[in-house]
Amino acid sequence: ENYDLPNYPYNETCAAIANVYWNHRMFLLHGDSKYMDVLERTLYNGVISGLSLDGTLFFYPNTLQHNGIARFNQGVSGRSPWFNCSCCPSNLSRFIPSVAGYAYAQKGSDFYVNLFMNNEMSVELPGGRLQLAQHTSYPWEGHIQLEFLNEQEVEANLFIRIPGWAVNKAVPSDLFHFADARESYPLLKVNGQEMELEIHKGYAVVKSFWKKGDRISLELPMEDRLLEANENVEAKTGLLAVQYGPLVFCAEEVDNETDVLEAGIHKDSRFEPRFEPELLGGVNVLRGEELSLIPYYAWANREVGKMNVWFKQLNLIP
Repeated sequence: ENYDLPNYPYNETCAAIANVYWNHRMFLLHGDSKYMDVLERTLYNGVISGLSLDGTLFFYPNTLQHNGIARFNQGVSGRSPWFNCSCCPSNLSRFIPSVAGYAYAQKGSDFYVNLFMNNEMSVELPGGRLQLAQHTSYPWEGHIQLEFLNEQEVEANLFIRIPGWAVNKAVPSDLFHFADARESYPLLKVNGQEMELEIHKGYAVVKSFWKKGDRISLELPMEDRLLEANENVEAKTGLLAVQYGPLVFCAEEVDNETDVLEAGIHKDSRFEPRFEPELLGGVNVLRGEELSLIPYYAWANREVGKMNVWFKQLNLIP
């Protein structure tokens, strides 16, 4: 039924991949960034969580809580090298190499920057061949730079996605919202000059003739944010989750002395990010007074134990 979102959900890895496919096709139909927002959220949290960091172990379902004992993963408590029905591992092996194909899109002279990752690309537009390189440490940091490489000037309308989470909208619906208020907003510069954001369907639009040496920089406000569900989601009444940039975070037993399934946080709780290059392939860790958190996608890569995404909301005593 509507709003039936348990904290021990099935969340099949294949379903997350299908969600990416669906939202990409909807974007291609409508050119609206809200579909890419859902695609990115699904990619960073619901898809790659199904694959271990070394690429050899898999989750069939992706639960949001684990007591460290339940054999929720097709009879296994943690990750598994294979399943009798092997759709998820084979689907991941097909999907992961295709991720670059979702980064950009083009329609006539309109060129869309949808995902933020280090790369170089080249595309033929009506006015000539556009070449650019993207430099970023996203999703750990919010700085994205586009460097144009084409020697000849090319006319292009750049549509640069401004993620919903960066403008205080957790998802493009009322299903989830941020429980805390923030005043930071994205900053866009063209060749060092700050530009007023002209937003069209969630994209900052910059129209110009582009040539080698031109640069566009985008600063996204990377902050710890608290998520709250719609009041109709009974399973999440009185619970809060933590997000940083596009990533949802979780608490694992191995990082915390407290019982992560019983842990609580306040609506004004803050978490300090710290990048730890030697941990889990290099991740931001969020450290707060109550808990230490890692990105949800990276859980169950060390030892099997308790894990939690949605925490009890504690009331402050005046």
